[in-house]
Amino acid sequence: MNKGRDNIKGVEFQAWAAMSMFLQHVERKDFRYIGYEGDNLADFYLVFENGKRIICECKAYEINFTSLRTILGIFIKG
Repeated sequence: MNKGRDNIKGVEFQAWAAMSMFLQHVERKDFRYIGYEGDNLADFYLVFENGKRIICECKAYEINFTSLRTILGIFIKG
């Protein structure tokens, strides 16, 4: 496995996911900015006028139901 290639693939995947989320929310009047590498395992997050955030974590692999339960368990327990 090539760690460098995998890392670049992950960064590229994160960039496309961030662009997608940005384009989905850019026309909202309460949207303020997109930030990167926040708390709670966020790769990036969208910030709105009222201070609320959409926290996004990106990985370049398919997620199945079991892994989704594990991921959500981190936030439910913490």
